[in-house]
Amino acid sequence: MKETVWIKEILKRGTGNMLYRSESTCIVYDTVSRVHMASSSDADEAYDKLNGIELISLCTDNMVLRNRIAAKLGLRRIMDCYDMLYIGDTPIASGNKLSIRNADELGLNLVKANYHDIDEAELDMVNARKELYIGYDAANNAVGFIGKQLEGSIGMLKVLDEYRGNGYGSVLEAFMINRALSLGETAYGQVICTNGVSLSLQQKLGLKQLEGKA
Repeated sequence: MKETVWIKEILKRGTGNMLYRSESTCIVYDTVSRVHMASSSDADEAYDKLNGIELISLCTDNMVLRNRIAAKLGLRRIMDCYDMLYIGDTPIASGNKLSIRNADELGLNLVKANYHDIDEAELDMVNARKELYIGYDAANNAVGFIGKQLEGSIGMLKVLDEYRGNGYGSVLEAFMINRALSLGETAYGQVICTNGVSLSLQQKLGLKQLEGKA
């Protein structure tokens, strides 16, 4: 049965509870992010197995299932994403444009002021896990940030407006990919389907767009 890269990774790291598995459906709950993940080719089966489960967040590769769950729960915030996977096994050369360090209190506040796709409580959790990073230029200016989402994907990439056009986004992304490789983890991310700039950056760095959406 097909398992998505995100399901494989949380099972690999030991934080995924397998709730159901068949030839056509796999449903896992990640105890860190509190996300339910459903990979299925049978929307009816997956919907039936998810029925009665309190869902805080759902990640699925089945758009029919997604729409049915969204309609049932009255969800308004839905993001269609492409899974992007780094298929190489060697680090990416990124030069020495930036010094990249774990976020301190000032760095965390910078992220909170400039990144709003997840709430501040979740950013606090990411930072507590030492998985939020700030990039500094040669003059020690904080130029941008990146991190690893609670469910394991590389994300939260942002270069501040006044520092764009210097290749800093590529440096930050390469840093996270190389870090994942050094730890024996899978380097992957999820890109919102309408974010052409981010999609282009991922492809430039050698990430492959996987089939379907999540």
